[in-house]
Amino acid sequence: MPASDSLPNLLGHLVDEGRLRLLYELGSGSYGVVYKALDTTSPPDAPTYYAVKCLGFGSSQDEREIDLHTVCSTHPSVTTLHRRFYTHGCLCVVLELSTSELWAAIDDGVFRNNNALVKKTFLKILDAVRFCHQRGIHHRDLKPENILCRADGSEIRIADFGLAVDDELPCSTAAGTPGYMTPESLSLCSRTDSYEPAQSDTWACCVTLLNMMSGMFPWRKAVDSDKGWNAFITDDYYLRRRFPISDPLNDLLERCFRPVAPTRPTLLQLRFEIANMKDLFRVAADSVTVPAPRFLAVPFAHGSSAPSTPGASFSFNASDYPSTLPSNATSISIELNPVRLSEAACDKESRAPPPSTVVPAHATAIHELLARLDACPPPLLWLSPVDSAPKDAPPFYKKPTRNPLRRLCRWIKQARLGSA
Repeated sequence: MPASDSLPNLLGHLVDEGRLRLLYELGSGSYGVVYKALDTTSPPDAPTYYAVKCLGFGSSQDEREIDLHTVCSTHPSVTTLHRRFYTHGCLCVVLELSTSELWAAIDDGVFRNNNALVKKTFLKILDAVRFCHQRGIHHRDLKPENILCRADGSEIRIADFGLAVDDELPCSTAAGTPGYMTPESLSLCSRTDSYEPAQSDTWACCVTLLNMMSGMFPWRKAVDSDKGWNAFITDDYYLRRRFPISDPLNDLLERCFRPVAPTRPTLLQLRFEIANMKDLFRVAADSVTVPAPRFLAVPFAHGSSAPSTPGASFSFNASDYPSTLPSNATSISIELNPVRLSEAACDKESRAPPPSTVVPAHATAIHELLARLDACPPPLLWLSPVDSAPKDAPPFYKKPTRNPLRRLCRWIKQARLGSA
């Protein structure tokens, strides 16, 4: 039962010692109820409004959320938390009022092909997240629905610290929204390992950047069973093919989404490269031709995107924004339990038909392949020595793997040398 069902209806009430009048409900859910409130002490010709969040009956988790949010709320890109009070047995928080959220701006096409606005907004998000990290606080549920803004995409504010943690030690509980979670945090569903929450926030920021630029998700979840994630692992140009991003941004995101956490750029490195990147969007003058994968077909799922429901978000038409629907997959906080999207979200996924089989002309293809192999050895998917998995990598990480096609080429070459 949602927490809002157990709370008293405070609509129209005067609260906070008569200073605030609750005008109407802005939203409700498992977290409680949010009201728009009028400051009765403000002048009638210039009224002041706030958001009042009623969290229930003051559990230790609620108190912890407020404490962590208070520490971070001094940053201009974090929602300001003014004070807390109790009324009718409920713990309430007075927050800065924002008119919209980032996903609404994305859905309205505010960021479409607007390089300057995307960069400015994303850098503000990174600065706010870094501010939190410098104070030892990690959000763990960053996504467009938890980032507030104006309708034009300005005045960015990070909100909802319900899953935040304040220790710098690795976390042993998976938390967040599946489409924005790292492989190592998703792996906690079936293992007893831990992960770095700072890495989780950086990963979520990168997924949010792709949301801003296209209104789409790169994959449903970063797990081995996900087709989109597997396509990314086996295809160096997967993001470049599916999103309207420039080559420099593709290279950066390729590194940010590496399966092995220690090899990813830090939040500070990510910010530096974004700030110094001329174009985030692909430009018409871009003459780089992305080679199509040969003899390897990877199936993709297609469908309209929806906030926080990456299972329904494999829409790769970069020419326009797909329609969006209210979120069906909410944030989660679990320990050693499977992370699952809601059945409604899973039902929305439509699968593409099986790929057609490509049968090359064997003699010609093999001769061409062997000639190319003689010219240069098959490159690793991991591009530099720093990409190699560390010796102390968690057991659920695979060692650096090759593209299956490249591995086959290597075996053919070895067999040829052995028979020579």
